[in-house]
Order: sequence, then structure tokens, then C-alpha cells
Amino acid sequence: MKLIAPSYYPAFSCIADQCRHSCCIGWEIDIDDKTAQCYRTFSGKIGDRMRTNIDFSADPPHFILQGAEERCPFLNERGLCDIILTCGEDALCQICTDHPRFRNFFSDRTEIGLGLCCEAAAALVLGWEAAVTMIDLSDNGENTEPTEEEQTFFALRDSLIAVLQNREQPLDVRIDKMLSVVGGVRFDDMRPWAEFLSGLEILDAVWTAALETVGDEMEVLPGHTGEQLMVYLLMRHLPKMLDGEDPATLASFAVLGYDLICALYASSPEHDFVSLCELVRLFSSEIEYSEENLYAVFDEIASSCP
Repeated sequence: MKLIAPSYYPAFSCIADQCRHSCCIGWEIDIDDKTAQCYRTFSGKIGDRMRTNIDFSADPPHFILQGAEERCPFLNERGLCDIILTCGEDALCQICTDHPRFRNFFSDRTEIGLGLCCEAAAALVLGWEAAVTMIDLSDNGENTEPTEEEQTFFALRDSLIAVLQNREQPLDVRIDKMLSVVGGVRFDDMRPWAEFLSGLEILDAVWTAALETVGDEMEVLPGHTGEQLMVYLLMRHLPKMLDGEDPATLASFAVLGYDLICALYASSPEHDFVSLCELVRLFSSEIEYSEENLYAVFDEIASSCP
């Protein structure tokens, strides 16, 4: 069994107190059972804080968020984690260890990627210059084979990404060719979509304000950022076809995400890499990290697919 990741993955590291949008603020943080049992045994001041600031009676146990910002009780005033400072990174619960990583599981491999709700991950992925490839991180030696359905998926994904990475053609041409392979759709106007997304669950009012600025203009994203965003969205979401989702819908979702970012970027008062990463981070946080929102978008796209 192999562990496989995009070629930029080893370059990722948490920027901790330099992060402007800490994952320790505003997110519910569940604690896996193994770590919760460990936390129950901690002694001294950190143990007292564990018992005061964790709801062990909940299923699953979770940190009791603090204040209007809903801060993790172990995020100190310097923006650093007191659990790490006191006990080391090995003491983190699974979700804190993993974030912003996500995994897709197959018979012969696990693929691990970086979610773009993290500003450091967004900057790394969008700023990656080379065409993204998949690399082996580890191999435990188990000789397993992909199923026939998985082989079909890998072949399709590879062909779609190859189209997107043909840098001899403009990205819009590549996108339309990619959609034609699976029979996906592309929407000419992002304004109805901005209105639709505004009606979904909203985590941050900044997202609503950004959607309200969407007009009829689209702006091509600089450099290879558009390609990297498209490839990321396919890598993350196309595996859902193995769970029964239509590949046309999933490819159309990737294009919708790209086109929406182009529209948001066109209406943004600032046109730089930092502002682009922030728009992508908002999109990822509000859509990708809400299963309810994500599948609402899938359903809306599916109703438009031929």
C-alpha cells in the first residue's frame, strides 16, 4: 500500500503564529477517542486545563471554544498552541495533526493532499510553478491492485489533468477540452451562482460580501495559478465518482470554482497574489469544508448537465 501526494506536498509547513486565519479560531475541534483518553490522564497545570476546557461527555469529545471569536482554549495570546509548547506535537489530536490535509482512499494506495482553506496551503499550491505530478511518500510493501473501476478512474483523471497541463494552449481552451471529455457544462454568468451560494450556510460574512461584488466581468488569473487551482479541484473531488457521483458534475464543479474565482478576482479592489489566495481560501472554507454546501452545489450543477 502506497502513500501518494502531489509534488508540492513535501514543501508544506504550518506557519503557526504568522497565520492570519488560524484553524484554531472559529472551527469546531473534535478529539478522537484515543487522544481524549490520553488527555484524561494528563497531570499538573496542563491536565487541569484539559479537564476544564474539554467536553469529555460529548460524542465526540471536543475543545470548548472561547469568546466571540471561538478560539481554541489552548491557543495562546502569541497565536501558538500550548499543547505543542508543553507536550510536543505528538500530543495533538488527530484532526489537529492532519489539518489541512485530506485523504482519498483506494485499494492500492492512499492519496493525501492539502486543503486550500489553509492560507499557507493555498499560497503553496497556487504558487507552484511546475506542472503537478503525483509522488510516492511511502510504501509498506503490501502488493494490492486497484479495482477495475479504480483503473478506469485513474485513466480518466490522468487524461483530464494532461489536457489541463498542456501549456501550449490558453487555459480556457484546455478547460473546454477537458469538459468535452466528460460532457460537463460551463456557466457563462457567475452572478446567478453568487446569489445561489449566498443562500447556503455561511461561515464568514466576508464571503457574503465578496459574493455581492460579483459582476459580469471575468479576469484571467495570473501565471499558472488557474491551472493549479483546476488540477487541485480535480484531484480532490473527482474520486467521488467512485462513490456514485457523476464525473461530468465533478468536472463542472472544478470549472465553476475556477470561474467563480476569476469573477471574484475581477471585482476585487486588489489584484495581487495575496488577495487571490484569500479568495481561494474563502471559497474552500465555505464550500469544500461544508459537506452540506458542497453537495448542494453538486445537485445544482447536475440539474444543468445534459
